[in-house]
Amino acid sequence: MIEYKSLNDLVYEEIRDRIVSSRYHPGQKLDVDQIAAELKVSRTPVTNSLKTLEKEGYVTILQRSGSYVRKYSKEEIEALFDFREALEVVVIKRAIKNAAALDMRQFICAFRESLENLSTESLADKMRIADDVQQKFHAYLWEQCPDIIYNEIRNVMLLTRQITVRHINFCTKRDNALEIARNEVMVHIAIAEAIERGDETRALEGIREDISGTKDDILKNFEAIEEQEVIF
Repeated sequence: MIEYKSLNDLVYEEIRDRIVSSRYHPGQKLDVDQIAAELKVSRTPVTNSLKTLEKEGYVTILQRSGSYVRKYSKEEIEALFDFREALEVVVIKRAIKNAAALDMRQFICAFRESLENLSTESLADKMRIADDVQQKFHAYLWEQCPDIIYNEIRNVMLLTRQITVRHINFCTKRDNALEIARNEVMVHIAIAEAIERGDETRALEGIREDISGTKDDILKNFEAIEEQEVIF
């Protein structure tokens, strides 16, 4: 069935996606007139979208100052990832029951292909490609939950995604970037293989390693990640 979306919904999704992808970076002022001109819409859907995004944690609106992409504290980041880890445990248990073996096999193949393609040449681009596969994998797992649950908790995944995009950019500049990228892909291969064979214990170990490992590294390098310029 074709899903029809209102202009408000389309504008909201576009601004949210720009924030999540770090096209709009933390602390950046969001000019309503400029965004409206870029999207070829009036101010109203942009203003409405920013109000919704403020409620969902993406934007801070200051009276007589304007709207800004929200900057998260270390405590907020830690809480977000802790909450996501707890949710991912539930998601894995659902996926063990509901995920199709063929889908898991396709993800495993995609992960192995991205692993083989990782090299020091154009590593940043290849890390982002590998990360894209990982994000699709996580989204697929979340979709194994009933729609009423998925639609409500998807926001947690997107909020953490906004942070991990900047973390990935930071990792591309580290001396051991290739090792980091390979380890990340191998963790996801292990999770997918465990789900494929119905090994809940190993799948849960993998998802906890994935989420908590990312969280710990972000908190350890919080200041450096915040200070960097992300270019896409």
